[in-house]
Amino acid sequence: MFRWLVLFALGLILTIPVFQSPMFSKQFKPLQGLHVVKSLPLNMVAGSAYEWEVSFVNPKSEEGLMNVTLEVVEEKTVIGFAEFHVEGTLESYDKPPRQHHYESLNFVEVSGGVFNSLQTVDERFNIIKLRISSVPNLMPGKYTFTITITVCYTADMIKSAVDFLQNMYNPKVKLCAEAPTAAPNTYWLVSDNLWAYKALEKHAPKTSNAIKSKLIELAEAYNLPTDAQDLPISYKHEAVIGDTVTTPFNTTILYTLYSNDYTLKTDIANGTAVMKDWEEYADLLLYAALSKHWEGKDKEATALFNKAKEMWDGTGINDTATKAEGKYATYKLALLLYTSKVLGEELDFEEELIATIWRMQNQTTGGIITDYYPNGEPVEHADANTETTSITIIALTCLKA
Repeated sequence: MFRWLVLFALGLILTIPVFQSPMFSKQFKPLQGLHVVKSLPLNMVAGSAYEWEVSFVNPKSEEGLMNVTLEVVEEKTVIGFAEFHVEGTLESYDKPPRQHHYESLNFVEVSGGVFNSLQTVDERFNIIKLRISSVPNLMPGKYTFTITITVCYTADMIKSAVDFLQNMYNPKVKLCAEAPTAAPNTYWLVSDNLWAYKALEKHAPKTSNAIKSKLIELAEAYNLPTDAQDLPISYKHEAVIGDTVTTPFNTTILYTLYSNDYTLKTDIANGTAVMKDWEEYADLLLYAALSKHWEGKDKEATALFNKAKEMWDGTGINDTATKAEGKYATYKLALLLYTSKVLGEELDFEEELIATIWRMQNQTTGGIITDYYPNGEPVEHADANTETTSITIIALTCLKA
């Protein structure tokens, strides 16, 4: 049974939680939430601003993802877009000396009168301060504000992601399939399983070792290029596991190694043409940055990292691929986060980046969806996959240098 530990200002009415954001699966079991309703006076003045403060407690003081949903309704009319504007701040502090921290909350209007904000929290005491303003020509009426706050712990979400990879693992093939719906019988050596073995190393060592052994076996059987551990490489993705790569990158060739009852593939950047525009792609910049770091050339690594970092546009990584396809790639967010931790470089938008990644976690499977639109919504019929889920686990569990 949930314990709602809530401090609320005079005039707020505490009720039982009646809804949660659909991005969270029931399996995540948010440990903390509240649902508060505030009715405004009948003579509410159009063009006015209203301030609202709500407090809640994070019992374990563990890192989690806080989802704040604010809904404005009127008894007789339908609220349209842009009739209200919402701003907010999060003030948080822990045990003595109780140093207070302040973060801005970015609210997005997801439908008329419904606003959503995601923010990571990791301290015990939290105060949300809202400022809700209406347009000058707002119709008179009886307006009600409803706020719902849930917190899902990061450890639980990572566990769900690990469970996804475990479910994607086929003990007969000894590899993880690409995706549960889109490609359940396709197995990529690189990048999928090269990253999956690394992602599961600490969380499911038995499965990780089995994948690693199979990768080594297949690399030898198909005479593939390998690293010092005899693992198959692509001349790109292995930078994530500590290998160096050369630049500029060559074009990539997708190889089908086996196709019968299942399909075995791998990705190798060994085309004859050199990619002259490789620095326009965030993932390639980050592979190169990691490689330079492993070589001990941190000045060059930082320069490459900063080029990729500058591609963040507030929604995602807006590189040449994004511009061409009209959609963002979640794995590039995780790759940027991982590289920042390895290099010891700060991301001033880290909170927002992490929240965006978790927004793409599939409600049912726990896997991470790769493609999403500029409005933050996953692409239609999008499937979670092994590649994106693996790099997410690697990034979120990596300690900062």
